[in-house]
Amino acid sequence: MSKKWKYNNGDLVRYCRLPLSTTIAPDIGVVTAVDEFGDYRVVWTSGGIGWYTPAELVELCKSET
Repeated sequence: MSKKWKYNNGDLVRYCRLPLSTTIAPDIGVVTAVDEFGDYRVVWTSGGIGWYTPAELVELCKSET
């Protein structure tokens, strides 16, 4: 059975802070891998790297980049 991932390698994302704050500039990240559990490895522009669940990430639309 094939799994369908929400994000693909190369997708731009930001961390989902709830409630979303419009006063803080979000750090932009790039999805670089997905594991067998559906978590995403993200490389951030700030230099950080980590694994995140789909609920923790929001895809950036082209108007935000």
